[in-house]
Amino acid sequence: MKKNILKLFTLLVIAPFFSSAQSYFHATKAQEVGENPYYILPKACLLFEVPIVHKTYIFNKKIPTDYNDLELAFLKDAYGFDPEIYGVFQENQKRKKHSQDPYTYKTHNVLSDSVKVSALARPDYSKIFFTDGRKRWNKDKSILFTYGVDGMITDGESSVTDKTFDIVVKAISGVAQILGTTVRGGDTLVPDSSRVYKKEMIEVIQELDALVGGTSNFDIYKDAKARLEKKYNRLFSSNFYSEKSRIEVIKIFYVPEETTITNDTELKLFSLDSISGKLILSNALSHQLWASDQLSGDLNDNAFKIKFTKPLTGLETFVKPNPNSTGFAYNIPAKLEVKLTAPKEKVIFNDFMKIPQFGTIGRIISDKNKLSFSLDPLTGELRKLGLGSSAITVDQVGAGTTALTELIKYQDAKLDLEIKRLEAEKKKRDLLKELE
Repeated sequence: MKKNILKLFTLLVIAPFFSSAQSYFHATKAQEVGENPYYILPKACLLFEVPIVHKTYIFNKKIPTDYNDLELAFLKDAYGFDPEIYGVFQENQKRKKHSQDPYTYKTHNVLSDSVKVSALARPDYSKIFFTDGRKRWNKDKSILFTYGVDGMITDGESSVTDKTFDIVVKAISGVAQILGTTVRGGDTLVPDSSRVYKKEMIEVIQELDALVGGTSNFDIYKDAKARLEKKYNRLFSSNFYSEKSRIEVIKIFYVPEETTITNDTELKLFSLDSISGKLILSNALSHQLWASDQLSGDLNDNAFKIKFTKPLTGLETFVKPNPNSTGFAYNIPAKLEVKLTAPKEKVIFNDFMKIPQFGTIGRIISDKNKLSFSLDPLTGELRKLGLGSSAITVDQVGAGTTALTELIKYQDAKLDLEIKRLEAEKKKRDLLKELE
């Protein structure tokens, strides 16, 4: 019996050292984090970096306002003159009383091929989880949270989906690089008019032509070409108009919500206001789109659009979140095809991206007392997972042995007292018999 009592108490003493892993609770209004250790899972934010070319044309006040079609054809082919820009100038001249500066014209255009799309992580405050920090833990039961930006938990290197196109330099090239072929023997008829036949400009063009094959020294060629192009641009400005270009890159942050997404449905994101040169963000997505110092409004069909296409199968379809679970929580993001189209249905981005808010939440419940993990800081999905149990430490064995020894001593002392009592009872009966 004494041996059985020893076994039973040994189990009672050692069992607490192998209790299950910590519980993780979902923070809600009814169940607040309080002072407990917590972590936040991320959601995906799409970043669009949109380059806009702002051009300013300043016309020379001596330029004729009545060039005819034949003259415009010659000017275009010979000097790189833009008849469309000139047409706007003519319209400004007709209504100069209502125009602030009829000799200045501005254009704004999005470089669609240079739009950059990337993915960022933002904290999802609907996915805050905490563990009980007041619970007594022993040496083998502990937590270690490594936090990234905004309190999001991570233990790995960051990664982003980044599709980048270089800004199109040719969009801001000078007129000297787009000279026509008229004065080089082209087919366009040269009008008999001093209004369009600029002798100095023709001479510069001829000098530029003479440079090709005129010297074998590249440095000399490069310097001479730069000098002539600078002279040509100066002559072009004094005869017609000057052109100034500036590129501005606008950052748009978009956090898509699953409730607004229907499979294969295009959503209008933004468009360009041709007057102000600012982007107009869709009013329909006002809670999901943000950009500094831009406009908002209802968009027409001349807008940049995005479409999300969910795959037929995915891991998230096999995992159903259990609202009553207390296991360690992590994201299982959905992988979707994302397509961004510019006006006139031109596709400028098409790739697969992982978006946590379109997926689900996974849980890990284990009776092991050690849980190690690593989450992707961008998606919150598992990258590493380790489960294990620790052996009893020397200190724990010592603590258990001490408690067991005390029990044994107590049982021995109690047994000794019982023996002494029984011996006293026996002596008493023997003495009573002798007295009879």
